[in-house]
Amino acid sequence: DRHGFTQAWPLAPPPGTTTRPLIDISAGYIQRASHTLPRQSDLDPWRIHQSYLAERRLLGRRARLAEGMEFRRSPAGQPGRPRG
Repeated sequence: DRHGFTQAWPLAPPPGTTTRPLIDISAGYIQRASHTLPRQSDLDPWRIHQSYLAERRLLGRRARLAEGMEFRRSPAGQPGRPRG
């Protein structure tokens, strides 16, 4: 809000970055659909630690929440974020 951005989305990890399944489950139906499921990077901030303490350190007071994100302002006359 402070900068007037109306759109935000995550950027893909850099080319060559190792990725792995978002859900690390060995069930057959998950394995068969793995090419269609979301993935995570081995690098922060696109890594899920599955540990409250690790996530808390990553998202603590000094977290760079804009890292790996792209922000834009909607062009005039195009819908931005809902007002309410």
